[in-house]
Amino acid sequence: MNWLAANSDGGVRRAARLGDAWIMNPHTTLATLERQLALFHATRRELGRPPATEVPLIKECYVAPDARTALAEAAAVLDAKYRAYRSWEQDRALPAGESWSASFEDLARDRFLIGDPARVREEIGRYRERLGVTTLIVRLQWPGMAQEQVLRSVRLLGGEQVLPHLV
Repeated sequence: MNWLAANSDGGVRRAARLGDAWIMNPHTTLATLERQLALFHATRRELGRPPATEVPLIKECYVAPDARTALAEAAAVLDAKYRAYRSWEQDRALPAGESWSASFEDLARDRFLIGDPARVREEIGRYRERLGVTTLIVRLQWPGMAQEQVLRSVRLLGGEQVLPHLV
């Protein structure tokens, strides 16, 4: 199976033409992902290709005991990552209306899985429901993040409050 990643609409059409699945990126809003997933499926139909059987999604993910801690700890490392991306003009590859120029809180909203276990569980469920996600790939660690924070996030994500509810 050949999965292709893409940010732009042209890249999504290319993934539909050449791949078996489009890996949805971690930094676009849900509304844009919905529109682009429809474009992916429509392009496959137009080309006479069979429907994709896999719908993979990558997300930045951080789970902490409470939402305020999760946002503060994730912002401490993820904000620098996306500021670097902006300085390299990587967001120019995104569809019109998408940008990383907002505050971190606004950037994270509707793009990243950040929060307490209940919030992250709800967000994962929302992506599964609205996009039909079959495979979720989460990025749980970034440069500069303390190992104890990473391990706590992994334990909270894999613990009884999140993943077992999604199987």
